[in-house]
Amino acid sequence: MAMTDDRGRREAMDRRVRSRIATNVLLVSLLAIVVTIFVNYGAWEWSRDHDVRFDLTRNQTLSLAPATRGFVRSIEDPIEIYLVHGIDEAIRERARKNLNDTGFDSGILQNVYLPFLDQLAADVGAMVAEVLELNQHLVYRSASNDREREEPISWQRRLDLPPSKFLNHVVFYNLRTKTKKAIPLDRFFDLDLGGPDPTLGFRRPLVRGDLIEPNLLQGLRAVVAAERKKTYVVGGHDERALNTAVTFLGLDRFELAPLEAQGDRLVIPDDADLLLVFSPGRAWPEQDLRVLEDWILAGGRALITQGEDCAEPFATLLERGGAAMENRQVGHEVLHSRQGGLYRLYGSDLLRPAHGIPHPATAPTVAEGLPIYLGFSRPYHLTKDYEKDRVRRDVLVRSTPGGVAMPWIFDGRDWRQAPERGTELGDFPLALAFDFRRGDGERHGKLAVFGSDEWLATPRLNQRAEIANLDVLANVAYWLTDSEQMITGTPRSFRGAKVILSDGRDRVFQAIVMGVVPGLILLGGLLVHLMRRR
Repeated sequence: MAMTDDRGRREAMDRRVRSRIATNVLLVSLLAIVVTIFVNYGAWEWSRDHDVRFDLTRNQTLSLAPATRGFVRSIEDPIEIYLVHGIDEAIRERARKNLNDTGFDSGILQNVYLPFLDQLAADVGAMVAEVLELNQHLVYRSASNDREREEPISWQRRLDLPPSKFLNHVVFYNLRTKTKKAIPLDRFFDLDLGGPDPTLGFRRPLVRGDLIEPNLLQGLRAVVAAERKKTYVVGGHDERALNTAVTFLGLDRFELAPLEAQGDRLVIPDDADLLLVFSPGRAWPEQDLRVLEDWILAGGRALITQGEDCAEPFATLLERGGAAMENRQVGHEVLHSRQGGLYRLYGSDLLRPAHGIPHPATAPTVAEGLPIYLGFSRPYHLTKDYEKDRVRRDVLVRSTPGGVAMPWIFDGRDWRQAPERGTELGDFPLALAFDFRRGDGERHGKLAVFGSDEWLATPRLNQRAEIANLDVLANVAYWLTDSEQMITGTPRSFRGAKVILSDGRDRVFQAIVMGVVPGLILLGGLLVHLMRRR
C-alpha cells in the first residue's frame, strides 16, 4: 500500500514538473515571438526614414571611393539628378523572338525588358542614395515612363530636353547655373541587351558589370561650377585629329582651344595649363622644339602621342628625361592579336612598372586589372645618364615580359614592318611620365608621352569594353594638371548580391520576418515540450 502511495506521489510530481516545463517553454516561446515582432516592426518603421548599408567585402569594393566622397561633399551648388526609364525604340527592336519577326513581342517587353530596366534603375538609384547622404544640396528624382506619365512629362519640359536625350538617360541639372548634362543609361553598365539570336531564337539581356560611379562623377563634374583647366590642342605640324578624345576631355574640367603655330614660331599662351600634341606628321622646326622644351622645363605640362605616322621624335626633350623613341613596333607572341598591322595589347602588366607601385595616374586601372588597348605602339629606350637630381622618371605603361619589338621603317611611300632587320625580345616601356622637379620649390614641369595614338582613336574610345582607355586619358590629364585628388578607383563589376524590395516584395519579406520566424520559434518550443514528455 505504501509503495502504491509513493508511486502515485512520484507520478503526480512528474506531471507537475512536466507542466511547469511546458509552461516555461511556452512562455519563453511567446516572449521570443513578442520580442521578435517588436524588434522587427520597430526596425521596419525606423528603416522607412533611414538607410543602413554594410560593405562586407575585403577591400570595400562596393563603397564609394574616398576621392568620390570628398568631391561630392565639396559641391555647393544645388544639383538635381533625374532618371526616367522605360521602353524605347531600341528596346522594341530587341524585343523579337527571332530574326524573322518584323515587330516586337509585347510579352517580351513586359516580362523581360521592363523588369530589366527596373533593375538597372534600382542599381543606379542605390548608388545615388549613397551620394545623397553626403550632400544635402543634391536631389534625386526617378520614375518609370511606362507606369507614370505626368511627372516625367513635366520634368522633360522643365529641363527642355528632347525625348531622345531624356528617356533612359541620367540627367544632371545645376539649378544655379542652369547647366545640364545627360548621360545614356546604358553607359552606366557593361551590358548585353540580348535580342533575337540565330541559334537561340531569343537571348535574354545580361549585365556583366557596372560603371555607375565614374559616370555619376562625370555628370556631376560637368555641371558643377569649378575652375576649368585651359588646354590647348597644338596644330600646324600635321598633327593627328583625335576628336573623340578632345571631346571627352572637354566634357570634364578642361577648356579646350586650338593652338596653331603663328608664322614660323610657336607661341604658347600664358594661361595654358596643358598642351596636347597628337602625333605630328611633319617634323617641328627647331625653334618650335626649343619653345616647347623651355616651356615644360619652366613648369609647363604636356601630353604627347607618337603614333605610327609621327614624324617628330622630340629627341632633345625626351633626352632631358633620359629616354629616346625607337622606330619599332611592339607586340607579344602570346598576349596579342594582330589585326591589319595593329597589335592589341592587354593585361594589368601593361599598367604596372617592373618594380615598385603603379604610377599614380593609372593606379585605379591597375587595381581593377582593366585592359588598355594601345594598338600600334612604339617602345622607348631608357638611358642611365640623365640628371637624377632634377628629373624624376616613371614608367607609365610597359609591355609584358617577352614582348617583341619589330623594326618599323619608312620605305619612301609608307611606314612598314621590317622583320628582315631583326626583332628584339624584352620588356619595353610604351609610355613614360616625366616630373622635372627643380630644387627651388617653384612649379615644375610634367610630361607624359605615349608611343601610340591608336588607343585614343574614335572606334576604340566608343567601345565600352575599352573603358580603361578613358581612365588612362582622364587620369593622366589630372596628373599633369595637379588634380590627383580627382582620381578615383571605381568598381567595374558586381561583386555582391543585392536584394531589391519593391513591387510588394517588401510586404512578403515583412510577413516572413514577423510571421514565419515567430512560427518557427513556437514550433521549436512545442517540439522541445514533446521530447521532454517522452
